[in-house]
Amino acid sequence: MGIVADRGEGATLAGKHRGIGELGPTRGQNTPAATRPQVVAVPESRSSVPPIWVLNLRRSVDRREYVTRHLSERGLSFELVESVDGRALGSEVLHSKYDAAEAKRALSRELTPSEIGCALTHLGLYQRMLDEDVPQVLILEDDVVLEPACVEMLHRLERFPEDWELILLFHNGGQASRWGRLRLDATHDVVRFASHAWGTGGYLLKQSAARKLLRIGYPVRVPSDSLTGGGIPNGIALYGVSPPVIHSLPSERAPTTMPETYVYRAAMPTPAQGWLEYAYQRARLRAFALLHTYRPLLPPVGSGYGLRDWVARKALARRGGADHG
Repeated sequence: MGIVADRGEGATLAGKHRGIGELGPTRGQNTPAATRPQVVAVPESRSSVPPIWVLNLRRSVDRREYVTRHLSERGLSFELVESVDGRALGSEVLHSKYDAAEAKRALSRELTPSEIGCALTHLGLYQRMLDEDVPQVLILEDDVVLEPACVEMLHRLERFPEDWELILLFHNGGQASRWGRLRLDATHDVVRFASHAWGTGGYLLKQSAARKLLRIGYPVRVPSDSLTGGGIPNGIALYGVSPPVIHSLPSERAPTTMPETYVYRAAMPTPAQGWLEYAYQRARLRAFALLHTYRPLLPPVGSGYGLRDWVARKALARRGGADHG
């Protein structure tokens, strides 16, 4: 059994912990600065696993205790990163980091404070990868459940395609393309996505992808998983594991930390709300159903061959040229 070196007083076995302190003032307090890292007991054989950064709100004590116990049981070394609390963001940060008008154009609504805080947290980690020259990292949320197969995959990253830049180990939705499917084991495949994949519960990220995400991430205007899941063209070689090897705890065990987000989920219009809008939405749903049937035959997101990838190359060129990591 090996021990990660102690770099500060008050070390425990609960995992290292630090905050993201570059985002400016919050209401009533400063954004928490980085705390001293703490030691974590890990088997020597786990040293091949990429760094693991676990996102956790300071007020989410139960989640912090859960994920500390769960990852320790999996024999994984990790670092707790204090998430940006969107509810506490001050107007100065919102004005400098968030564009409400762009959010309305992209989503037909503004982002909730929790969505803004979540996006800033992930973007802060991408910047940290560049600042500290971290080649690759596993980013986790604090309500995840890792299957044993996930731990095995973390030790054998060479089985993934050589060109990968972002691998979703957790995802909701996201149709698997029929292109580029690779068998990992008896029950899991590496896939490309034919459509936007939702969720940032757990994903592997290379530094080259972090650089591309930072180019298109500011000002914040979409949820974080619109960047990582291919919702916005980004030129990243995106893959996923199917079926996912990371899941979320049931809501009764880990209530959402973003409850206000669900208020914005619009219901399907009815004829009483206007025949024109009703007919439009019905036609839109029929078109999506047809696309759902044939989309897996199209070039996958991030393959370099689809229309979305052409748009991504143009966008990256406008922001300073394509990056090949």
